[in-house]
Amino acid sequence: MLEIDGYRHGHWSVVSVVGDLDLAGLPQFRSATGPLVNESKPRIVVDLTALDLLDSSGLGALLGLRRRVLRNGGEVRLVAPDDNVTALLHTVGFDRIFAISPTLGDAIGEDPNPASGVDGDPADA
Repeated sequence: MLEIDGYRHGHWSVVSVVGDLDLAGLPQFRSATGPLVNESKPRIVVDLTALDLLDSSGLGALLGLRRRVLRNGGEVRLVAPDDNVTALLHTVGFDRIFAISPTLGDAIGEDPNPASGVDGDPADA
């Protein structure tokens, strides 16, 4: 099962993936990320913190998202704090084409602490 939460964090669109990013979840992932890709110079962070499963279909979805975003002059970054997910991403060479960070704050280069005054933090909602 897949759940996706999207929100703005400063100049970044954050897509939090919860559950399984596999063949069954691809339509939902594409539906959630599609509108973001069409922005001018989209800046997207895919947060894999709560990911349970990432199969070859999910890897393909991330590659497809990157390809579409690059066409529009944007950037995609990944958040992967889990050692197993990070190891998988490195094994398949994603570290050569994506910036992969252990935290959202690292990925966007800002302090995600709500006390810092960063707009769009989900804790502010």
